[in-house]
Amino acid sequence: MEITKYLSNHTIINIGNNLPGYVCCEVIVDNPKKLLSILKENDCYISEIRWWHRTTIALGSTIGYGGPRDPSSPDSHYFAETDITRKFSSESTFGEYIDYLDQTKKSYSGFSLFPAFDIKKKTD
Repeated sequence: MEITKYLSNHTIINIGNNLPGYVCCEVIVDNPKKLLSILKENDCYISEIRWWHRTTIALGSTIGYGGPRDPSSPDSHYFAETDITRKFSSESTFGEYIDYLDQTKKSYSGFSLFPAFDIKKKTD
């Protein structure tokens, strides 16, 4: 599947502004592991993953800051930016991404965290 088609059908929210050389910046998708397999097919890689805490507006976030409202429930929920982040290189493997996603979710199991991906095309 073509990456832009996947993103148009599976993006929850695109938080970042696209920069030159990037396919997208800070995009949250509904199935991160599926996104990873699509990246490989499209000769792309993740340059950075930042985590966002989805929480209610009424409660706020104890691990995050301000951020955009959740498009699926804008009156009650938002995504709070956290300081949880990791950079990757074009040589990073599918396994490294998966391990990082799983370890972070496990480390913060009491929070509804969503990874946001910066995606770049690999260059020859």
